[in-house]
Amino acid sequence: MISVEFPRKRVDFMKQQNGIRHKKMKLIRQLEQRLKGKQYSPIDFKICRGWVERFLRFHKDITCEWRHPNEMGRQDFSLYFAG
Repeated sequence: MISVEFPRKRVDFMKQQNGIRHKKMKLIRQLEQRLKGKQYSPIDFKICRGWVERFLRFHKDITCEWRHPNEMGRQDFSLYFAG
């Protein structure tokens, strides 16, 4: 089995943008806003969105339930990359 090490820091998609907290925004919309704020191209967003969707579907197929990436840890990422 391949072991992949990841930093412990998690991305916080709930940070304030323009003084407004985006609590109820969907994950993909949060990702889009975050990447736009960092001036990523639409193609980069499309690629990143595809990766996130495949990652979430992979874990849904294993656990039979949707989980937010903030609830996942190193083992979840290692399992995805090893598969």
